[in-house]
Amino acid sequence: MCGIVGGKNLKNIDEFLRETWDILKVRGEDGFGVVFFDNKFNYLIFKDIKEDNVLKEIKNNKHKIKNFPYFLAHNRKATLGSLINYKLTHPIEYNSTLLIHNGTREVLKNIFDMESDTLSIAYILDEIEIKNHIKFLDKLLKLTGTIFGFKKSENLFFLKKDKTRTLYYSKEHKIFSSLPIFEDMRKIREISFIARKNFEDILKVLENSFEEKKKEKSEFLDSLENLENEEIFLFPRKVWKV
Repeated sequence: MCGIVGGKNLKNIDEFLRETWDILKVRGEDGFGVVFFDNKFNYLIFKDIKEDNVLKEIKNNKHKIKNFPYFLAHNRKATLGSLINYKLTHPIEYNSTLLIHNGTREVLKNIFDMESDTLSIAYILDEIEIKNHIKFLDKLLKLTGTIFGFKKSENLFFLKKDKTRTLYYSKEHKIFSSLPIFEDMRKIREISFIARKNFEDILKVLENSFEEKKKEKSEFLDSLENLENEEIFLFPRKVWKV
């Protein structure tokens, strides 16, 4: 089980990630990474086994990072890819495809004989023409968990979320996360595999994918009470700016 956070880039992104990763560490500490990108698929990646090394690189490159409006960040818990190394730390790059992933799909690892299921997913998405195989990919990646990423050769961003992994979205902050980190965050329902030309359209999909309103309060409270004794912290008083 891994941690995912992403959305609109923030002015104090290093401070934000430090606080967020402190929350998401209950989901894994086997690697930390973040990619900053724009809608033209230009990007910067910082990742390492150690969180402090990533945060240091982010701080030293703020002058570059400010030019990228979006980010995807990940903290890893090694499961099927049991090796803990730089290669298997997310974001995962495979040719023109880049992704972060929270979940497991053991059958994919067995079929493609790769070091991790995430590498297998990256391979599939890179080899198959996404725009012409949306339905096939949705069936193939059933019960995969949550995937965010893009394929530069097709100029497409993609997202999939099944029922096995939680994801929350803050409409106010334009941020999504595996655990609720803002008071206004609401739980996202299952999302079939989708691809879009602009990352802003991915955020719109999340905005339109909330659980039914009548369940909103109970679902949020349940998410805090049923995390298998995981300790989480909300920082509602913090003002994060895009």
